[in-house]
Amino acid sequence: MRTHHLIERGAIFESLIPNAKDLTNEQVKHLLKTVLQTKSAACFLEEIAKENAAASLPNCVSM
Repeated sequence: MRTHHLIERGAIFESLIPNAKDLTNEQVKHLLKTVLQTKSAACFLEEIAKENAAASLPNCVSM
């Protein structure tokens, strides 16, 4: 399952970055660090965390 997940993520990355196959692992790491340190990325990740947390809460039925 993990291998499938990693392959899917890699395919997504390569579909979005025109020259992804030409980048070294260090360049990919630097790119991701640079992009993920932006304010908009932090806001996006925070919103996703909130949505995921809300989705994992059990549905409570009041009596």
